Amino acid sequence: MIRNKVDRIVLADESIVLSKAAVKNPMTRDLCERRLINFLNAIIMKPDEFVENARTSPSDAEKNIISYLTSQNARLGKGEITAADVGNSLKVIKLLLEMNDVTLNWKGD
Repeated sequence: MIRNKVDRIVLADESIVLSKAAVKNPMTRDLCERRLINFLNAIIMKPDEFVENARTSPSDAEKNIISYLTSQNARLGKGEITAADVGNSLKVIKLLLEMNDVTLNWKGD
């Protein structure tokens, strides 16, 4: 499968280093990075900014995540993406936060 090129400049932040190292497979890492870029573009934040926001104002970070997942679920309803895409997007966000020692209230875990 040929994928479109993605501008990964947003992933140059320090908070990304550990997250990238956590995903060994290059193809999986590519998908994770694409999902993370989509999330960060949607909330209009850089990774370090989002991580710091989650640290200082967890409720704001949770609102950003919920808003993004709501938009992803709307895309799911239209058949644009699969349920696995939505779940995997959440996993990537969690990984970014966990690798930067940020814990949010993940209900249902």
